[in-house]
Amino acid sequence: MRQNSNYDDEVNRTSLTLTLIYALLFSAIAGTQLINATSAQANSTVISIKADGSVEGTDKIQRDGNVYTLIADLSGAIDTMGIFIAIEKDGIIFDGDHKTIQGTGSGIAISVVGRKDVTIKNTKIINFGNGIELQALDWNMNTTAANNKILDNYIDTNTFP
Repeated sequence: MRQNSNYDDEVNRTSLTLTLIYALLFSAIAGTQLINATSAQANSTVISIKADGSVEGTDKIQRDGNVYTLIADLSGAIDTMGIFIAIEKDGIIFDGDHKTIQGTGSGIAISVVGRKDVTIKNTKIINFGNGIELQALDWNMNTTAANNKILDNYIDTNTFP
């Protein structure tokens, strides 16, 4: 009788150990999937002007040579680290044509990172974390934003040497 009790205790401990291992493995896999989904969502871009000149994510930006014109108001929701419009092409003018880009309080409305000779003009940007993000690699990038109305955004200006 005593040997049966030890055997039952051994089986119970083995079952408990395996159950804990499966639970930890499941938690690790589920946690990794959650982190990957959150990262993908947090760094999402809704609309892109690609380096080859193509526009992805909307039909409301019309291209004529190097001028990209917003032909209708845009609105949408993005996460804190998300970008609504990413400009990935050098030497362009983004003309908002006095149209509105409306957010929901987070993310970046228009982002230009490391591009040369980009101008953003005549755009009304409402309710994003940052209205326009210009990140130059050096002082000779000649990227500008002019005649834009930026309302109800958190504005942060950083200059790096």
